[in-house]
Amino acid sequence: MSAASLPERFATVAELEDCLSEPTAEVAADLAKVPGDILVLGVAGKMGPTLARMAKRAAPQKRIVGVARFSDRGVRAGLEKAGVETVACDLLDRRAVEALPRLANVVFMAAMKFGASGNPALTWAMNVHVPAIVAEVDPVRTAKSMRRSHWPRLAMKSTGRAASGVGDAAPECGCADATMATTPMAYAAD
Repeated sequence: MSAASLPERFATVAELEDCLSEPTAEVAADLAKVPGDILVLGVAGKMGPTLARMAKRAAPQKRIVGVARFSDRGVRAGLEKAGVETVACDLLDRRAVEALPRLANVVFMAAMKFGASGNPALTWAMNVHVPAIVAEVDPVRTAKSMRRSHWPRLAMKSTGRAASGVGDAAPECGCADATMATTPMAYAAD
């Protein structure tokens, strides 16, 4: 897609969403190289629905599973219509996270903006505690006897910026160490 191929304007939100979720040939080729299916945590946020629909369109043979509370039922219905499986889950509930399907790839998109007014405790929980729960549920971190994680690839994404590895992520996110940075992609905060 190029600027020249874009319409002058979109008549409906559905047209905009269709355009944003249209995978390029490069995205399709990259996803074809990724082994296994994809679990998108926090799929109902501002970027999650577009990412999940794009992944399904780029790799229709893969299982794309979106996880969120789905307080907006329309988001869930739209994802399911696009072929994305959905699972309602409160990511603050460790048992609910433990019950999620174990897929080869996890994209972590659950977060709240720091500085969000009204509930700083929930902001902290979503941005600090939830990633810790997800990391701890990974059996490699909790059971040394297992040879391979059920979630071997974890990508954490927020505002569209990502670092390619531990060395790249730690300085950008201000982490004292890179314990939250995992390969192949790590979270890079704004």
